Amino acid sequence: RTHSAIDALLKIMEEHPIRYEDLEEIECATDDKAFEILVHPSPKTPLEAKFSMPYCLAVAFLEKGVSIHHFDLDWMKNPMVVNTMKKIRHIPDEEIISKGYEYRGTSKIRVKLKNGKEFYEEVEKSKGHPKNPLSHEEIVGKFCRWAKGMFDQKRIDSILFRVDQLEDQEDISDMMNDLAFPNPNDIRVQSMGGG
Repeated sequence: RTHSAIDALLKIMEEHPIRYEDLEEIECATDDKAFEILVHPSPKTPLEAKFSMPYCLAVAFLEKGVSIHHFDLDWMKNPMVVNTMKKIRHIPDEEIISKGYEYRGTSKIRVKLKNGKEFYEEVEKSKGHPKNPLSHEEIVGKFCRWAKGMFDQKRIDSILFRVDQLEDQEDISDMMNDLAFPNPNDIRVQSMGGG
């Protein structure tokens, strides 16, 4: 449920670079069912942060994206994240609610600056939805960002090459070996990074 809200906020940020010190408020309007899932406005654990609209939007605002690396205690304790969360309001929207199930994933974002300026964006289908698919380049980029903490660059390149040549391969056992998770003790999950 946070994805369309993040997309809407990032669209605003792309068109209007906004400094942290200029932000007055971010208002996020969704359907009422979102509140049954996003139940942690003030998360205390990384798991709770994944179900927190204020946390996800605060990270998106500060980092220009959200990735798995942002869901750890170091990020949650970051003073800029904490302060930005206080400026985020998540509210139900009667228009979205009245449109029913098909419109349920919609988010409306309104960003207000201290100087009174406001910016608005609405996203009905988040990036990656079948009606708003990722491009090949976006899929590759996302895979590389998420794989970086688990695999070295040589292995990532090998996986990408093998997937790209998948239709021409008679034996995919090498690719499956590349995709197998390494020993959990060897995983180097990064604590910082962009989405």
